[in-house]
Amino acid sequence: MKIGIISNHHFSLPSINYLLNNNLIAGFAVPEVVNQNNHNIKMIADTFHLPIKILQKQNLVENLNGWLSQIKADVIFVFSFPHKIPEAALSIPKYGFINFHPGILPQYRGPDPLFWQIKNGVTETGITAHKIDKNFDSGPIIHIEKEPINHHDTYGFLENKLAVTLLKSVIKILAIINECDSDTLPFIEQEKNSSLYYGRPKETDLIIDWQKQDTLSIQNLVRACNPKYQGAVTYYKNVPVRFLQASFQQANIFSALPGTVIDTNNCLKISCVDNKVLSVDIIYVSEGCYTGSAFQSLFNINVGDRFGWL
Repeated sequence: MKIGIISNHHFSLPSINYLLNNNLIAGFAVPEVVNQNNHNIKMIADTFHLPIKILQKQNLVENLNGWLSQIKADVIFVFSFPHKIPEAALSIPKYGFINFHPGILPQYRGPDPLFWQIKNGVTETGITAHKIDKNFDSGPIIHIEKEPINHHDTYGFLENKLAVTLLKSVIKILAIINECDSDTLPFIEQEKNSSLYYGRPKETDLIIDWQKQDTLSIQNLVRACNPKYQGAVTYYKNVPVRFLQASFQQANIFSALPGTVIDTNNCLKISCVDNKVLSVDIIYVSEGCYTGSAFQSLFNINVGDRFGWL
């Protein structure tokens, strides 16, 4: 069996290494995007003398068909790709195109499911391996390899966990293909009634709403924004600041408005709408990254000051 790889994300590297060690890769393709992952893929292709194709959006059909004709793979594994695969190309490989989606389908369709799963406070994610069809993330499911989301997992930490989960999923899919006695892999159609699509987070999705979000919701948003979005956004004296790490305490505060600083004794603690306390551990601003206590000292923040757009 020979496999073509389309990759646009660094979490695919352990799986690519496994496939290379087993002499299963026929060639690589990457989108016309400049990032570290695509640079790494090009270096790997050169090292192993494997063909690599840059897939340009404006010439995607021509580029993709030429690449498929060149590598003659039995199946294409897709590890993140920003463009829709042309429908005519989907049936060219024997087993089609299999996408490895970093989220549970059909509940978390879209280009950045990790952000939304952490922000929404779900406790389980996974890699959903599904056949690609004419729409994004809607094809029939072959296998879901699940992974817990712990209360301390940031976006970046969960990415690294899912790199291992992805490898487990790839090994499982290889076994399914090897056991298949026909050209059609076993699959389960997605339930349309339970499908949800989440777009890329907008800047407004990154902003802490002190009037509506409770302490746990703010902590989840902070984790979802670290490090990819440089932290959850709030404002101090109408200047944007970003919280990279925060924790909450159960102490009840009934007299302070949401967003009010209530303690600056070697810390930075802020009241929330649920009358609990958010302890801000790490803050990012244009001047640099600071601990909560260092930020409080350097910028002369006092008890009674408020965060938020005032």
